[in-house]
Amino acid sequence: MTASRALVIGYGSIGRRHDRLLRQLGLETAVVSKQQLDILSYSSVESAVVGWQPDYAVVASPTSRHARDFTELRRAGFRGTILLEKPAVANASEVIEDEEQLTYVGYNLRFLPTIERLKELVCGQQVHAVSIWNAQFLPEWRPGRDYRSTSSASRSAGGGVLRDLSHDLDLVDYLFGRITSVFGLIGKYGSLEIDTEDTAQLVATSDRCRCISIYLSYLDRRARHNISVATSDYLIECNLLSGELLINGRSEMFLKERDDTFLAMHEAALRNDRRAICTLEEGMRTVRVIHASELSATARCLVAV
Repeated sequence: MTASRALVIGYGSIGRRHDRLLRQLGLETAVVSKQQLDILSYSSVESAVVGWQPDYAVVASPTSRHARDFTELRRAGFRGTILLEKPAVANASEVIEDEEQLTYVGYNLRFLPTIERLKELVCGQQVHAVSIWNAQFLPEWRPGRDYRSTSSASRSAGGGVLRDLSHDLDLVDYLFGRITSVFGLIGKYGSLEIDTEDTAQLVATSDRCRCISIYLSYLDRRARHNISVATSDYLIECNLLSGELLINGRSEMFLKERDDTFLAMHEAALRNDRRAICTLEEGMRTVRVIHASELSATARCLVAV
């Protein structure tokens, strides 16, 4: 790692996590926030780039502001590595291109040991079917915060279950190839006080698998995050919460703290090590999958990505 100064744009719960972990990695940090803080902070991206002169930047503002904050970083003269929190942008119409080729997207679940092991297992296998279930209860997601005041509850902030839990769309791309078509049922079916969708059921095809089912929900009071993969040789059942992976019924355990995946992701970004980290190109593909899923849900038909 050659970076010594990091800038974190946005100081909500995820921004605070990034700030803490970057300091743990030995970097000096400053933040961009409108809040009155007792840490080094700036009121604008431009003033932070000029005054702090960072060599690494994390965009952790609401998703709806990612494209603007990214543009302001580059316009202010920042030429270092950028990590955009997921998803990269809120809408497919917001196209981000980076001549510096130094922008990554914060899909940290790629660094889970269970995912690393799953990737090893499916390499070279014919993948017949994939089923993903990622369900949580939004009011319990961020302890101590009213879920109604979070970005998840606000369409204008870029919230909603499809974007919040887009980790799983990225994992399909990472493990099973580019998603090529999708059919979606997406809507607000529960009684949460939000103006975003709370449930998404997607059926998709990818370069390596023609039968993929993805269920995302804010409504389940028991959190579950599972991936099931049927291949030519294996039935692989992966529990991303417990760290257990079953291979034809045989159990393997992989324990890792949540912070560890973020630390590994930052270390990869700081080294510009692209073996596992989500590149900007891959992150923008996921945004296009989100867009295609929404088009499908409106038109009630299969949509090519």
